[in-house]
Amino acid sequence: MTRTATDTGIEVTLDDVSEAEEERTFEASGGASYTGQVMREEIGKRQNSEWSLDRLAAKRILYGQAKCVENLRLAAILLVAFLLLSALAAESGAFSQGATMAVVLLWFIDQVALGPWAARMREEAAAIQEDFDCRVLGIAWPGYLGVARPTDDRVRVLSNRAHKAGVARNELADWYRVDEIPEEPVPARLHCQRVNCDWDSRLRGEWIRLVGFTVSTLGLVGVVAGAALGITLLEVVLGVAAGIRLLAWLFLEQRAHSAAQKRMKNLHGYLSLGEGGPTTETDVRLVQAAIFEHRRSSPSVPDWYYCVRRKAYEGRAHR
Repeated sequence: MTRTATDTGIEVTLDDVSEAEEERTFEASGGASYTGQVMREEIGKRQNSEWSLDRLAAKRILYGQAKCVENLRLAAILLVAFLLLSALAAESGAFSQGATMAVVLLWFIDQVALGPWAARMREEAAAIQEDFDCRVLGIAWPGYLGVARPTDDRVRVLSNRAHKAGVARNELADWYRVDEIPEEPVPARLHCQRVNCDWDSRLRGEWIRLVGFTVSTLGLVGVVAGAALGITLLEVVLGVAAGIRLLAWLFLEQRAHSAAQKRMKNLHGYLSLGEGGPTTETDVRLVQAAIFEHRRSSPSVPDWYYCVRRKAYEGRAHR
């Protein structure tokens, strides 16, 4: 049945009204009105609703854009290394001066524009993902963190942008494996939070090891190549100095990923405790707040690596 608001001309179905009322009841009660099998089924239904899929698509496009900006930052760092190495090789005063000015300009753009831009998109994506979790799991929005809840209009714009970019909605369905969710409300929420922590910790740990292995391998190849070509120690030192910005970025990036991975691993261990672990609604809200802070402050794993590893993880747990 459809009822039309005569003063606005907007059509509203009774099904839409009852669904919205049901969502408000579920969130206001913290899911307490759903027990046993119903809680599990409610999570399964809510995570695949159009409302939820819009938010998953919106956060996917934002995270992707933030990672593109991070790629620009890396490209700028590589360009700095190239310019400094070229200045050393050219031994030209005019070229060295131009290269130095370019290096300073690139550093300024990175610090003032690119870095903050990526951080803003990452924080907005984390807020949208938090909105998804709060609604699906029946957790109150953490307004005490000082973050505004995403509006439906903003999410709709981003979701449409994701659709045009080719984000498939079927890949976003079944975020949590319903058959693995416990029946009771609090254990069900804690299980979903544990899945999020486990996925993040394992993916980030693998990325750290891959980057460490790649850098070590390239360093070894460079030493062997340098010895074969007869490069002097002074030339090696000058080369390292030229690439110091890249080395600093690699070090800081790995340190940030290591801290984030340790944080999620510790939180996963806490959620996996039996006696002495989380058992109340307050514990659920505090854990969810910690997950949100982690998402909006931690560096992202590149999309290509996420896509490669996702299929390997889906047999055990979803995103």
